[in-house]
Amino acid sequence: MSACGPVTWYGAVNECSGIDFLENWIQRNVLPNAGDRSQARKLAQKLVVDAMTARLKVYELELGDSDVEKYILDAMVHLDAPGTPGD
Repeated sequence: MSACGPVTWYGAVNECSGIDFLENWIQRNVLPNAGDRSQARKLAQKLVVDAMTARLKVYELELGDSDVEKYILDAMVHLDAPGTPGD
């Protein structure tokens, strides 16, 4: 778990970095489900809304070269097949 611990973002001042937020958010929201683009799209929309609620900008999540949907899809694949690049 990140240094943020269980996160209660709504109405709270964000004291965590974008990376901490993203790590915690993925642990709470993303299930192993390789290749489900529809689910990745929905989760990407939820991530953006949750990040905005936490007063974070998408660039603060440090997704690298990925857009949000691709990042979520990659996380789903990684969780479905541990040991894939990203460990």
